[in-house]
Amino acid sequence: MSAILASLKARLADIPGIESMSMQLLAGRQSYSIGGKVVSVDATATEDEAEAAIRAALGSLAVAQMPAGTPVAAPAVPASSSSALLPQVNMTANQESTTMSITGAGGAGLSLKAMIQKRKAKIQADIDSHMKAIEAEFDVQDQVVAGLGALPGKIKSETSDLAASIGQFANDILGESK
Repeated sequence: MSAILASLKARLADIPGIESMSMQLLAGRQSYSIGGKVVSVDATATEDEAEAAIRAALGSLAVAQMPAGTPVAAPAVPASSSSALLPQVNMTANQESTTMSITGAGGAGLSLKAMIQKRKAKIQADIDSHMKAIEAEFDVQDQVVAGLGALPGKIKSETSDLAASIGQFANDILGESK
């Protein structure tokens, strides 16, 4: 686990304060904590996926930062509302109410984008492989056509040999009758 954390810190070195990032496994997920934000990804997530999720979370305005010890109340939005995924977070009396994304939509979007790019690369590799096989068959066809092009010369040679044989036979026959 520390090797993954060290590798991610190196990959995210351009982010101020990344050296303070910590990681732990919580509820079957990799949870990274940095700058007052917690980013969780699936336990089987790759380093690329974790990096994308961390970058998305740190760059997202949808994730609100709260001071430690801030009380969190139950969602103020009815469950039937379309904004039920964005519950209200009650702050202390002198602070305004803010929304906080609990869906991880930014990270999910980047993860989906990475999956699509990976799939496109695999498809392109498969297409390239099939195209090489097709090109190889075209090369074989070119060899067959080249062989076909040599047939007239071979037939002409055989014709000349046949004419010579017949001529010799005729000469032998005519020579015997004299």
